[in-house]
Amino acid sequence: MATVNKTLQLSCPAETAFDFIADAMNETKWNPELKSIEKLTPGPVGLGTTFRGNYGQIGDLDFSIIEYRKPSAVTFKGANRKLDLFADFAFRDSGGGCEIEVTITIEPKGFMKIVGPILQGQMEKGMKVREESLRKALERG
Repeated sequence: MATVNKTLQLSCPAETAFDFIADAMNETKWNPELKSIEKLTPGPVGLGTTFRGNYGQIGDLDFSIIEYRKPSAVTFKGANRKLDLFADFAFRDSGGGCEIEVTITIEPKGFMKIVGPILQGQMEKGMKVREESLRKALERG
């Protein structure tokens, strides 16, 4: 298992960041690994909304919102044949902007278990890239 924790400081309100991240259709604006995404469930984004994204090396990943507490927390759970994923985001207003506590946990399956030890470092490097991309996307409005 590999887990990455990061606290992000952004200049937008927590509710703005929550709405942007909870709607995973926005992920193409800040995650360079995501090649495409589609929303699989009808209606507004909320508890139970399911998405399918193509994440390059990871492949297609179906994931759902398993916690939705606007504007303070959203959690996604995803799985495919290579891995299980949990992505937890906690939001709070802070000093004219917001703070986001991000925890990403990946549990490799099958042959992916071999790369488990390498996965931690890759996740940490990837988080740095995504943090800057997310900041730019949210601060652009």
